[in-house]
Amino acid sequence: GKKQHFNAVQPARLLDALRDKEERLQMVLPTLIAKAASAKQTQEVMVYYGIKGIRSALDKSLEELKGGGHYFDFGVSGLFHSMMGAYWDLWQKRKKKYRIHSQVIFNEDVKNSPELLKSYYGEARFHPAEYASLTDTIIYNDTVVLVVWTGKPPVAIVIQNMENAESYRNQFKLMWKQAKG
Repeated sequence: GKKQHFNAVQPARLLDALRDKEERLQMVLPTLIAKAASAKQTQEVMVYYGIKGIRSALDKSLEELKGGGHYFDFGVSGLFHSMMGAYWDLWQKRKKKYRIHSQVIFNEDVKNSPELLKSYYGEARFHPAEYASLTDTIIYNDTVVLVVWTGKPPVAIVIQNMENAESYRNQFKLMWKQAKG
C-alpha cells in the first residue's frame, strides 16, 4: 500500500550535523580530560635485589632529582655506608654535583661513625637508639624507596604513588621535628 517519497538534502547539511556533534563533544571534553588525568595517577611497585639492584634504584633516584631536587630519608643506620663501600662516597659527590638537597634522620649510634658523617652531604638529625631502624626509607617526588639492608640478599622496594609518598613525607616531617641536631 503506502508509498513513501524521499528528496535529497543539500550536501551542506552534512557539515551542519558534524558541527552539532562537535559542539556536544566540546561540552563533555573537559570532563573527559579530567578523567584521563586522574587515570594517570597510577601506582607502580618495583623490587631490586642485591647490591647491584639497590645501586640501580639509587642511581634512578639521583637522575630524577638532578638539578636541585629534594629527598627525605629516615631509618638511616649506616648500613648504606658499610655495605655499599665506595658507592657511598660517589653517591654523596653526585648529590652535591646535581645540587640535590637532603634531610636525613640517622640512628643515634651513627654519631660513632665520624667518617660517615664527614662524607655525608645534606642536613642531618638523629633519633634515639631505642627507635633504631635497619631499613632506609627514602622519599622523593612521588616515590618511596624502602631499602632492607638485612635481607638475604638486600632489597630495595620502590613504590611510585603520589598519595603514598605524601603520607611518608608527612611522617618524616613529624619525626624531623622531634629529632635532635
